[in-house]
Amino acid sequence: QLRKLGVMGITKLNSKHLCSTLEHLHHLRSLMVHSDDSLSRLDTVTSPPHRLETMKLHGSLGTLPRWTKTLHSLLKLCLRSTLLDGDAVQIIAKLPKLIVLRLLANSLVVEEIAFPCGAFPKLELLQLDQLENLMSLSIQERALPNLEILQVYRCNFLSKDSLRLFQDLPRMKMVLMDGTLVHKGSHIERLRRWRQAPL
Repeated sequence: QLRKLGVMGITKLNSKHLCSTLEHLHHLRSLMVHSDDSLSRLDTVTSPPHRLETMKLHGSLGTLPRWTKTLHSLLKLCLRSTLLDGDAVQIIAKLPKLIVLRLLANSLVVEEIAFPCGAFPKLELLQLDQLENLMSLSIQERALPNLEILQVYRCNFLSKDSLRLFQDLPRMKMVLMDGTLVHKGSHIERLRRWRQAPL
């Protein structure tokens, strides 16, 4: 009853063995897969570990495995070098329990990330790091209702102005861009003033 699995050095040749193994790990809670080649064969998994709570994928995918949308227990997702398009965001956005999403270097190859209506109902932390093509963000109604922290690093075509729309989210606490505080929630400012007030 393995609950945590991390594998590196995955190639097109040995990924078939990984996929067949995953189909028997029904109690798996954490999965990390690293490849300098391709992870596209993950799409062939027919019976994925549905109890996954944490998943980290590093390697070329092109499209998310079709079973990603069935991971209803997933809490944390980290993607790097997956070379995904905008459709991936639409799929991840529907994961009902996702709290932390880290989209790192070349995880997405898009100029815009659109957060659709009602997207990411539980997400609290969103990190965007080194998405070289990203130029804009958009948020539709009722998206990201519980987002508290947005961290943006090395997204060179993304301006501070494009982050202003996050200020209106109901639970937003802070927006960081390359380590600089761009916005902090009004309740944090009130707490700071209360602490500085004379006795």
